[in-house]
Amino acid sequence: PTRPQQVTTLDGLDVCKNLQCLYISNNNIKNWAELDKLKDLPALRDILLVGNEIYTQFGSREECRIEVLRHLPNISKIDGQMVKPSERDAATEPRAE
Repeated sequence: PTRPQQVTTLDGLDVCKNLQCLYISNNNIKNWAELDKLKDLPALRDILLVGNEIYTQFGSREECRIEVLRHLPNISKIDGQMVKPSERDAATEPRAE
């Protein structure tokens, strides 16, 4: 069940061109495509997504972080931890089918 006042979409944030940090943990983001709506935010470097539905699709935290980087390659900090070069490299590799 959805808790009251939970964010389910990232619509409308594309106009926030100076947004550097987005803390949206423990909400109800279910679709990775929602992150694509943030691609045109040049200043966005720090995102907090832990506790959202999208993270349940992967078995490990590292897999989730890599998926975030696939959608938002300019991010430098995910869920409070700096992005590692190995994660950035993994995000640019083709997905295993």
